[in-house]
This record gives sequence, C-alpha cells and structure tokens, in this order.
Amino acid sequence: MTIKEFLESRLIQNIEWEIIHAYNERPILRPDGFGGKHLLEARKIIINDFALQHQAELMPDIIAFNDALREALRRTHQRTKEVYDVCKALGDVHVNAECYMDGYPRLHPVQDERREELWEILTDDSWNPGYSFGVGSIGFPVEDSFSDLIGGEDDNWNEHLDPQLTANLHLIMQFHTLWEHSGFAITDLIYCRDFNSGFEVDYSECNILGSKL
Repeated sequence: MTIKEFLESRLIQNIEWEIIHAYNERPILRPDGFGGKHLLEARKIIINDFALQHQAELMPDIIAFNDALREALRRTHQRTKEVYDVCKALGDVHVNAECYMDGYPRLHPVQDERREELWEILTDDSWNPGYSFGVGSIGFPVEDSFSDLIGGEDDNWNEHLDPQLTANLHLIMQFHTLWEHSGFAITDLIYCRDFNSGFEVDYSECNILGSKL
C-alpha cells in the first residue's frame, strides 16, 4: 500500500471524519475529551507508524520542507530585525513575529474536502496547542541569533527518524517541534512549502499591529 492509498484508506477517513464531527459539535465534545484532542493524537500515531516505515520514500519531501521552513524563518528573522532597527529610534520598543504555514499544502497527495476541513482543525491552537505560535516565533531586542533560533546551524534535530537516512541533514529545531510535539502527523507537514509571517510592534505608550512580513 502506498502512502497516498493509506491516507485515503477507510481507517484514516473514519478517524478524520470523527475528528471533524467532534470539532463541529463544540463545545459538546470538547478538545480535552476523547472526541477531540485524543483522536488527533491517535490519528498522528497511526499515520506516523505507517509513514515512517516508508521513510526513504518521504525523504525528498522531508528535506524540501525543512529547507523551506528554514528559509521562511530566516526571512522572518531578518525582516523582524529590520523593523526593530527602524522602530527603536522612537523609544523603548519590542518587535515580535510569528511564522505560519500558508494554507493547506498544495503538494499533499490527498486533495479533498475532508482534508481541507481537517487542516482548519490542525491549525486551530485550541485543538492543537503545539501550533500556538505557528512554526516559530521571533522577538527583538531579546532574540538570539538566527542559529540559536533554529537550534544550531550545524545541529541535526532528527530524533525518532531513521538516523542513517537523516544523517547530516541539519533538520532544524522547529521541524522537530512540529512533528514531535504538535498534533500534526509527519505527512501533514512535509508537503508544505508556503509560509507567511505576522508581526507586532509594542511601544511603552502605544501598540501597532502588522500583518504580513
């Protein structure tokens, strides 16, 4: 069975429809009950268990997602620092930014209404707290270097992935955080290539909200 066939199997479809049903029936079935968060976790475990048996097939997308995520965070980090450098002349200021995946991945092998609805749930931080700050948050003037932000330019955050297949890939910390510590299954993430960022400028006497960086 291919990964696409597995993601379209009756088992996964039934779990996903149950999650969607629980989400739409809020607050009767709350995310802290079995109808919500626990079903997301069960789905993630089942998909990851199958997908990681086929990790060699997924490697090109794992690498491409990690590269796209790193570049999105690099752009956000650079732009946030530029905003801070401009605004700091006006007084005591903090500039904060968050980076997010920009919509349901167009490259995902399954494109249907069920998956679009599920994506809404996966990106709702009341149901997926691991996505509360998107794929990464950045702040100035207290933010460390870009290398520190991603967990080290030369480090490889490949815990629980095949160590031989992922050797020397320099998977970044945010990759690890998303697939290990959020409700996303690995196949929800690795087809994403598009990101957007929002920022907020806080002064001692005023607050300015920005949209996309």
